[in-house]
Amino acid sequence: MPKHLSFEQLIAPIQALDVRKTLYTILQRFGIKTTTWQPGDPTRTTLQAVSLLHSAHTYWASNAIRMKFLQLAKGDWARATAKFDYGTEGNSAQPAAGNVMFANSTGAPMVFAPEDITIKYTKTNADQSTSVYTYHNTSSLTVAAGGSLASAIEADSVGRASTLPAGTAVTLSPAINGLTVTVPSTLLGRDEESIQSLVNRAMLAHPAASRLSPAEVYQDVALRVTNADGSLICGKVRVVPGNPVRVLVESISGGAIPGDANDVNTPLGRLNVAIQTKAVTQGVTAVVQNVIILVVGLTYTAFVRRDSQYSDDQVKDLIATSLYDTFSELPIGGFELPTALVDPSHLAGSRWVFLDSLKAAVENPTGPDSNVTNPVFKAVVTTDYAGANDLLTGDGVQMQLGQVNATVVRL
Repeated sequence: MPKHLSFEQLIAPIQALDVRKTLYTILQRFGIKTTTWQPGDPTRTTLQAVSLLHSAHTYWASNAIRMKFLQLAKGDWARATAKFDYGTEGNSAQPAAGNVMFANSTGAPMVFAPEDITIKYTKTNADQSTSVYTYHNTSSLTVAAGGSLASAIEADSVGRASTLPAGTAVTLSPAINGLTVTVPSTLLGRDEESIQSLVNRAMLAHPAASRLSPAEVYQDVALRVTNADGSLICGKVRVVPGNPVRVLVESISGGAIPGDANDVNTPLGRLNVAIQTKAVTQGVTAVVQNVIILVVGLTYTAFVRRDSQYSDDQVKDLIATSLYDTFSELPIGGFELPTALVDPSHLAGSRWVFLDSLKAAVENPTGPDSNVTNPVFKAVVTTDYAGANDLLTGDGVQMQLGQVNATVVRL
């Protein structure tokens, strides 16, 4: 029986050494004695150069072939395929953004224009080095004498590293006499979308629209809508079937999408128009609704091995990152309980964020694929929302991590 090559074997690039061996074999068949060539011989050097060039071309050709198959394409080739064949662009890294609380302790109001205020957050890294992140106010604000005001800020850098944890001590740079800032809820920065995530989204996109379920069509349209500057508007979607269909949406930065669904000049309005014109079918009504943000405070005690190489602050930093990742990955409305797990305290059709998932984030902060040794062997976790119980949520509720009270105990 003939042996067939796998697709990977068919498109595998050729190493320069293999090219050179093949060239020597061909020359020997023509009667040319290549064994007499010495290092530095011009012909030998030319063959080495030709081998390198041909090998490089096979790598290019291999990637070009992979590019026609989205699930096989890699790196920037996958991004190009998703964009030009599937009309899906990867989400770029996003700065942390959201509201913080400004307090004025003076006897006069304080007025600021956008970018007048710079906030500095000094983070201690796992290796005890420090990183400084800065943020600026994004809109005009007036803080009344002796009063306080919630107003939006945005990080000056992008990516998950720019995340500003709830309750973190921050300073103003330069300091402004009488003005202080507190962080009531976590502001999440997001890394550039991974290739696998982009591929998954692109596989749902047109021209594969004929294979989409009705819910996937709404999701596909919502996740493609952009602002006038080309930036994506929506980061998460949940579709609740019915008539009207409820399309629950969250912003790309992890909060409510600004604007009015009936005003096309606002991000939420642009999203609504796209859904009404591209996703809604005849006889169906759809309502686009923002998520309801529920800030959840969390308290944990992490039990750490006494001989762990990590300091208490390093352990807390690992756990903080793990918790932020867990909350940022929660679907809108949490998880619907599988029928098989329904019990008197978990009714059929109810939606939950399970305490065990939060406990797992604390007990396994390094992740299953990390080369870092996990320093935590047990944890006790509670929330200010549900104590030591699972967190009951709802269709349009999106939970965000709030204040974290952390204790590390060494045993």
